[in-house]
Amino acid sequence: MAVRSTSTDASSASGSASTISAETETGYHVLTIEGYSQTKGLLGVGYSVKSGNFTVGGHTWCVRYYPDGFDEETVDWICFDLFLDAAAAADENVVKVKHSFSLIDKAGDPVPPYTSTSGVYSLSHTTPSWGYQWLTPEMESSPHLADDSFSIRFDIIVIKAIRATRTTTTTTTATKPPHTPSDRKLHIAHPKIDLGMTNVVIEVGGEVFAAHRWVLANKSPVFTSMLFGMAAAEDDHGVVHLRIDNMEARVFEALLYFVYVGALPEMDHGDEMEMARLLLVAANRYDLHGLKLACEDVLQGYIDKTTVVGMLSLATKHRCHKT
Repeated sequence: MAVRSTSTDASSASGSASTISAETETGYHVLTIEGYSQTKGLLGVGYSVKSGNFTVGGHTWCVRYYPDGFDEETVDWICFDLFLDAAAAADENVVKVKHSFSLIDKAGDPVPPYTSTSGVYSLSHTTPSWGYQWLTPEMESSPHLADDSFSIRFDIIVIKAIRATRTTTTTTTATKPPHTPSDRKLHIAHPKIDLGMTNVVIEVGGEVFAAHRWVLANKSPVFTSMLFGMAAAEDDHGVVHLRIDNMEARVFEALLYFVYVGALPEMDHGDEMEMARLLLVAANRYDLHGLKLACEDVLQGYIDKTTVVGMLSLATKHRCHKT
């Protein structure tokens, strides 16, 4: 759907508006494990090594690395947890946190199969940590374990408060409603989405899309890093602007539709296979597991002797299980 600003007759009106927003502080920490193979079997099950301390949201944190697992059930896993410093948590305050945990490649970008994002949870002196684990054989066969070392990045969002603000305005000579950025056509994923409440503007293939920051972040750890990481910058109205390259606008529009609706949009039968292929690539890029499975279901119906080689290559490259 597209929403375009249009002129209207002058009028007088009074009204009010309110906004509920989360006051947050963000930060990140990158931990590099060198000589990984030498750390295995060195400490034993349940023992960890702490990273250096870092501060986010007024609290002190560290990452703990368990090379031999948290417990007997995770001895075949590489385990980490985000730990709220005990002294910082001793005042019995509850700290509300959301974070993503990513293996990063040599360019410093998240690797989707090894990226996880949490929902909002609470840490305190009684529950000071939140853990993740990777299956050791999969990690050890990964090309990202280079020269016996790898790096992980924790992006942390500390939720300080939920605030409501109210403003009242009176318009005496309104000639047209507020326009979209640069007066360009602004697309949204679904007619029921309230354009006025969106706080992300994304440019893709010459088109501009509006979305909600938390919706994208809750669905994708990659979007979490993009929207809440150190590189995210808000304009004076609290809107984050992103540009996505190497993707067609129609593909991103379908991706956005799936994020909001939970289903694929209707596609022309003649274009369905190609769209499903492009969406599968996009789903892998942004770690959208549900979208990936939906695309696999579509592509299954197009497997025959003329497409099987290409489908197998696609499935192998993107770690598909159905195609």
